[in-house]
Amino acid sequence: MADRELEVGAIVQLTGLEIGLMVADASYRIEQLLQLNEGAQLYRVRHDEEPFDRIVSERDIRDF
Repeated sequence: MADRELEVGAIVQLTGLEIGLMVADASYRIEQLLQLNEGAQLYRVRHDEEPFDRIVSERDIRDF
């Protein structure tokens, strides 16, 4: 993906995760942008039906 930065509050779907580790066809909301020292962009995302947040990389996100 090109250098894009999604914004907090954006609704996205996740890809690249093993089946069974996420809610099928669920929408996740970006809660926070995180950045590693190497410049890699990570996102803290949340689904309302999960009691936890997920940290995912940009390659695991498909936006609408």
